[in-house]
Amino acid sequence: MQNGALLQRDLDPEARQPSKKRNEEVKREMIHKRGIGKKKWFWMDDTINGVRYREPLRTQNWQEALHNHRDRLLKIQQGKAGAKGSVAKQTFEVAADAYIDERELHSARRRIARTRNAADRFERPSVSFL
Repeated sequence: MQNGALLQRDLDPEARQPSKKRNEEVKREMIHKRGIGKKKWFWMDDTINGVRYREPLRTQNWQEALHNHRDRLLKIQQGKAGAKGSVAKQTFEVAADAYIDERELHSARRRIARTRNAADRFERPSVSFL
């Protein structure tokens, strides 16, 4: 309120609340600072195709952060970001077997048997994970 004048948005309770559409846009694409003191870096927090990306933009400058954010979004949309190499194309079955094989070195036989049984209960998707 300026000089005691009431505005329409002050009288209408719905006008004071942000719209859900605007909130969804903010949640999908956001740049913010994280850190302590003078060592705060800009981070991105985006959701693209249902996958959330929270990554540092590795700069303290806002203009550089915007540029790095655009570049990172472009790489994500082109499929050049995320897991790389053979891990990116692994199916659940291969990943579960690799995990169990690695755990055999450090765990008891009964624990390995329980882990193997638990992994067998999961439905094996036919698509590769990213």
